Amino acid sequence: DKGLPFFLLPSLSLKYNSADNQDWRFSYFRSTSYPSFYEYVYNQGVQGDDYTEVPNPYLLATTANNLDLRWEYFPGGLDQLLVGAFYKQLTNPIEYTIVFPQGYSDFIYTPQNLGNATNYGFELDFRKYFSNFGIQGNYTYTNSQITTRKLYEWQDTVANSRGQFARVDTVDQTRPLQGQSQNIGNLSLL
Repeated sequence: DKGLPFFLLPSLSLKYNSADNQDWRFSYFRSTSYPSFYEYVYNQGVQGDDYTEVPNPYLLATTANNLDLRWEYFPGGLDQLLVGAFYKQLTNPIEYTIVFPQGYSDFIYTPQNLGNATNYGFELDFRKYFSNFGIQGNYTYTNSQITTRKLYEWQDTVANSRGQFARVDTVDQTRPLQGQSQNIGNLSLL
């Protein structure tokens, strides 16, 4: 049992009132996210068609440094317009990988900590009332990036003529984080 680590989680929030109905907000905070129970707890694994899904009891918590800047406009009543930008630097993000470890007869699908990642973008939120009815909407654009090592199998035509059909190399791949949508939006009637 490694126990739970101790994290220092500083934060800073500043607000500037540029007009009676406008604010600027800036915040920095450090946050942490522990592995979920399902990712962390050891069991015998769940057998799939091509792999066995296995939890990872050695996962580390993900930590993030977060920067946020937002402009807020309140034209009157319950109406509002919020425009913001964000940047997050993640350490030890947890993503699922397929590996072929010693002691297993097949591939396993398991969560792992995969280095460092970034996550940045902007968001827009609005609310407008027309008498007793209104609309509310929000939109977020997110660009996330992580670079991981991958096995790359390719056909070598020269080696193929000698009976060797493929070569396997390791390459760096920069890609979005697993499960991270680039565009998210909602629209509601109030």
